[in-house]
Amino acid sequence: GWRHLSPRAHLLSGLPVAISGIGGTFSVVAANAWMNQPAGFVLGPDGRVVTVAPLEVIFNRATVYEVPHMLLAAYMVTGFLLASVYAVGLLRGRADRYVRLGFAIPFILAVVAAPLQVVVGDIAARSVLTDQPAKFAAMELITRTGPRQPETLGGILVDGRVVGGIQVPDVASLLAGFSPDTVITGLDAIPVDQQPPASIVHLSWDAMVGLGTLLVLLGLWSLFLRWRRRDYATTRWFLRAAALSGVAAVVAMEAGWI
Repeated sequence: GWRHLSPRAHLLSGLPVAISGIGGTFSVVAANAWMNQPAGFVLGPDGRVVTVAPLEVIFNRATVYEVPHMLLAAYMVTGFLLASVYAVGLLRGRADRYVRLGFAIPFILAVVAAPLQVVVGDIAARSVLTDQPAKFAAMELITRTGPRQPETLGGILVDGRVVGGIQVPDVASLLAGFSPDTVITGLDAIPVDQQPPASIVHLSWDAMVGLGTLLVLLGLWSLFLRWRRRDYATTRWFLRAAALSGVAAVVAMEAGWI
């Protein structure tokens, strides 16, 4: 429709799409957040719901961090995915203004969202530590309750033991409470019939955090190129990484939902 609308009308026609997308995200994630932090209702003696406070249902304690987390993830996926298409075009020698702008605009959006996602994700993880200890134990693959918990990279749980992976001493406790003496609830404190499937949760957590970190580093790489006054359109290794960033962002988002 570019030839049939003025530039201003063309731009404004996209705003309702963005607003409805944000509203849809909020609605879906608020429902998911309520399942993590149920609120806004009272049960009677017979177990039936007798009172509902709709605003407390929608704005439950998990909404405040889950909605920003998902919105930033959506902008990262969209930005990196679009930029990756144009990165392939640049690799094939198409460096005209349209292709360069097609890469730059979504890429800048994504690399701005990426470090913000680190901050929001950290807040979310601390909330999970407090409110959903079973989930946090599975995410970090912590088998025994106590302080000085290691950060486990990779690995799976077999018969209650961590098999494989790399354990970095004290780091999980340090990240969780800014002190190696921070006590983290382990899977040993969770009834067996209520324990989550720890291995898949942990590997998905590692994939999300690992790929998210690489995407942040990709943004820093672009800043380095800018600082050195190098043209990203001719830096082929950077473009190759950018071409993979869209797939990486999608995988990171899906791993996060797991």
